[in-house]
Amino acid sequence: MTIDDDEIRFSFFGERLYLTSSIRMKFGKTLADRILKEWRFYAVDYKPLKKCIKSEDSKDDEFFAVLDQSETKLAKFYADKENWAINYMATLEKRVEDLRDSASEPGSPSSMSSNSESSLTNSSPTGIADFKISLEKLSLKGNDGEYEWLKDEYRKMGKSKHFQDFVYAKKSLVTFQRELQLLLEFIELNKTAFSKILKKFDKHSGSSIRGERLQKIMERNLYLKGEKLQSLKDEVDELIVEVNSLKPRLPEGWENRKVYTIGCFDLFHRGHQNVLHSLREFGYFIVAGIHDDESY
Repeated sequence: MTIDDDEIRFSFFGERLYLTSSIRMKFGKTLADRILKEWRFYAVDYKPLKKCIKSEDSKDDEFFAVLDQSETKLAKFYADKENWAINYMATLEKRVEDLRDSASEPGSPSSMSSNSESSLTNSSPTGIADFKISLEKLSLKGNDGEYEWLKDEYRKMGKSKHFQDFVYAKKSLVTFQRELQLLLEFIELNKTAFSKILKKFDKHSGSSIRGERLQKIMERNLYLKGEKLQSLKDEVDELIVEVNSLKPRLPEGWENRKVYTIGCFDLFHRGHQNVLHSLREFGYFIVAGIHDDESY
């Protein structure tokens, strides 16, 4: 992901957006729109800095005071986030280790012979030693006309340690992956903000301090290169690949299951998105119930 003065490019949940000369958008608005609301306080004070530049009563010292404040609070924000990310990474590695252990337990489909008779598909939970349902049985209904026996097997599977370890590890990793991506975009946007506001200052004052000042900011704040976060994200990407390879094999018909959840969803945020993504591991159709005011 790169951002320069002539073209703003950034990725949001995997969707790349290009803002070129054909679509004009002021960077201040881009910064405000693309930063999470809870992170806006820690971003470069782009709007106040612009006011300092345009104000006839404002002095250069006021501009650089606001710039220094922005640099300080952004650095503290990053330090806190990096510390959290490093500590949480250890938790995620433990969850993946738990998944490795449960996936290798005797009796799980991953340890079964590939030619054993089973209704398990190549995409489904293991960890249930007695889970062998013939394809013929799948076509039979119980005396009550329902597939109660199959529902019982689904319930057993949902309670299996391998399945729970898989869902827990997968959801945590994917959520963390998105958070790291958002942090990388946040850092890149703020790095661009420093560059652009210094360019505006040079243009308005007739000076040429941008290059030297930006270089000093980068030297004091090496995190703006994003190398540490990118390294963590690369590790997470590798763990996700491994976790997917340890995915329990689901029984035939699992992909047609309906999954039900309920919530308020009045202010939809990334936490809701993470929940909906994780529910896809339980089935194909997701039914979301919505609370009304009277239910609280």
